[in-house]
Amino acid sequence: GLAAGGATDVTNFRENVENGYTPQPEAVSDEGLFYDYSFETGERADTDALFAPRYAAAASTHPLTGETERYLSVGLDSTLAVEDFRRPDLDLVAVLDVSGSMDSRFDEYYYDERGRRRKTDADARTKLEAATQSLCALTEHLHPDDRLGVVLYNHRAHVAKPLRDVGATDMNAIRRHIRDVSAGGSTNLADGFEAAVDLLAGDPRHADVERRVVFLTDMMPNDGATNPSELTRLFAEAADDGVHTTFVGMGIDENAELAGALSGIRGANHYFVQSAAEFERRLGEEFDYMVSPLVYDLSLELEGEGYEVVAVHGSPSAGDPVDRLLHVETLFPSAKRDGKARGGVVLVEVERTGSGGDLSLVASWTERDGSDHAERVAVALPDDAETYAHDGIRKAIALARYADELRSWTHEVHERANRASGVDDWLLPGSRGEHERESVPLVVPAEHAERFRMLRGYLREEINAIGDEALQRELDLLKTLCAAQPERPREVTD
Repeated sequence: GLAAGGATDVTNFRENVENGYTPQPEAVSDEGLFYDYSFETGERADTDALFAPRYAAAASTHPLTGETERYLSVGLDSTLAVEDFRRPDLDLVAVLDVSGSMDSRFDEYYYDERGRRRKTDADARTKLEAATQSLCALTEHLHPDDRLGVVLYNHRAHVAKPLRDVGATDMNAIRRHIRDVSAGGSTNLADGFEAAVDLLAGDPRHADVERRVVFLTDMMPNDGATNPSELTRLFAEAADDGVHTTFVGMGIDENAELAGALSGIRGANHYFVQSAAEFERRLGEEFDYMVSPLVYDLSLELEGEGYEVVAVHGSPSAGDPVDRLLHVETLFPSAKRDGKARGGVVLVEVERTGSGGDLSLVASWTERDGSDHAERVAVALPDDAETYAHDGIRKAIALARYADELRSWTHEVHERANRASGVDDWLLPGSRGEHERESVPLVVPAEHAERFRMLRGYLREEINAIGDEALQRELDLLKTLCAAQPERPREVTD
């Protein structure tokens, strides 16, 4: 199967809740949540292309509003068999953040809710420790013909290892050097990236080599280029030149908003590290997929009268639909078992604006070998509520609604916290950069707690209907939120 680029989990969101913090709204992306589950994609298409999209329709009553909503799903399937898949040779530059914030606790915020920097216990597990262990684990998955370079950065970048063949490198010595690094200084993310791009400059060794930068960072730049649009342009220009990026997020205070924006760029993806051991487990299962984008520039357009697209779920680059045109920058390979693809869906909500009629979906995309493909299929949206083409689209609808409610709650709590930050912000002007996040305690306003209780009942019904017990983890999370303390005004003290 295939899955959209961007986030590959919502672990940052879950870890924040577990540790008593209100997560950032961007920490629960649709594509990250979808990647936690496998989806039935539908009947196999008859095609010679690598990408074989499949389409399904549904009509469903929203459990909180009672309104009937209509959806189309695009099943992200592939004609490539698992035994035929081979990842490309790699020119890989690992970029390790060694700024001061990386020496803070992995399970705490660098800044508390008052904007004050926390002290780190001597025996605490730090973000840098997890990052160096994860980087060492990553190097174990390289082939002798791959090339590896290493860049360290804080307020400036330092090339710790030039790009060289893995087979000709003493990798044990490299791993010892990585484990010995220490943290300090500010965070110039752009300088670290530019140093990596310089190592990868020039034409690739051969046509199919994958040039990739792997960033291990908490995504909190406060030095050099920090403007989000400037950083996005920097990474996007490199992607246009064939240099792609994987972001490995460190610490529960990772800037999820910036990570989401940058991982939506062509060829990019994002993993959050809960622990080095967990990252190593995922690498064993997914490393070859993680570095092998297969499909680019997937565009989907509705043709026909009486309908318009109102929302898209499952791609960081989908954004707000414009002129009924949807866009997905990149598709990566994903595991497929028993006819179900992990994360293998993009969900489109469609609103009827007229009497309805014939409706077609036009898809076009470019595959890794440079070949262009397009197809047009007729689709029929059902009139009756609770009509689903298959369980895959039903599961995607339930998860999309769940993610919407979580984002609505976190957005409101963070907005209230920003408005009620009191005197402390005035006392600490300019103490934090725009990408450095302070903690917000886990609170759930009464109106959201009631919606979560209703949502739990709906998800329980969907679990019974779909038969996917893995969704129980979402019921458990909602139970935690329903039991959280109600929001209280923040005190202002002298």
